[in-house]
Amino acid sequence: MRINETAALVLIAGVFGGCSDSERPPTSSVLPDSVDQAAFGFVRFITSEGVERAQLEADSAYHYPSRDSWELFNLKIIFRTARGEIRSTLTALNGTYNWRTQNMEARDSVRAVTPDNRELTTCAINYDQGRDEITGPCDFVYLGTGERLAGEAFTADPDFRNVETVRPTGYGEVERR
Repeated sequence: MRINETAALVLIAGVFGGCSDSERPPTSSVLPDSVDQAAFGFVRFITSEGVERAQLEADSAYHYPSRDSWELFNLKIIFRTARGEIRSTLTALNGTYNWRTQNMEARDSVRAVTPDNRELTTCAINYDQGRDEITGPCDFVYLGTGERLAGEAFTADPDFRNVETVRPTGYGEVERR
């Protein structure tokens, strides 16, 4: 054996022989308490009477079994008609999805856009799957085809054909870019 080969064998023996079971590094969970699952590339199809009504996607999600919900991060919701056509696409930084009721909440930088470029921005939206209705509990701005609507809260269908405003703070025609 040459000197380099002997030195390599001694180095390998030192690396692998130097660890014992009692010297294992400590480990800890990086998940919040009570989370039983973490998902990356989370996708869920929300259905009503066997028909897909929405597709929920998130970069990552934590499941909380005690609440029967998932906490979502960087989420996207695609709302669909009964025929499968896109009604609107909503994005947000965070949200919650209740597995049992199929209701959702989107929070932080919420933006929803319809295929014909009508747009709604707000801080939070709640989706009630049974009513097929979204509500916004905070200030919002809606830009329709040549119109602008703003208020302190709203209720609407997912394609923003019927928007009811609570305490409107602005309405009028606008020129969109």
